[in-house]
Amino acid sequence: MTGIPYLIELLHEQSIGICGISEHWLQPSNANILNSIDGDYVSYTKTVCSSNQLNGRSYGMGDVSIIWKKSLEKYIQTIEIDSDRIIAIKVCNSNISILVVQIYLPSSNHSLAECKDEVDLMDIRMNIDVVKLNSS
Repeated sequence: MTGIPYLIELLHEQSIGICGISEHWLQPSNANILNSIDGDYVSYTKTVCSSNQLNGRSYGMGDVSIIWKKSLEKYIQTIEIDSDRIIAIKVCNSNISILVVQIYLPSSNHSLAECKDEVDLMDIRMNIDVVKLNSS
């Protein structure tokens, strides 16, 4: 949460339209804060409700968010993916469709199989969405 002022500054200085965030300290109780950090932006966020503790604080395992300018809202569609570590949005207008994915892969203290499972999940979902995009 201490980085939010820097995030807001960067979003405005660089005129960023869409920004992905991966943060394991993003708790379910404060996920909505990303919708209120700046009146020009809205977010789509997934958090993991976890009992993991470090220094007396709970933390998740793969919290992710995508923030976009409200002016893009009419072009944005959220994509449901059955993972706490992966979110996606589709940006569409009459000329183009773009899939934006934010993923927080398991860290090195997790098995390679866990990491592969997340990548496979993303690959399966993205292939489905690419087929849908190509057929429309």
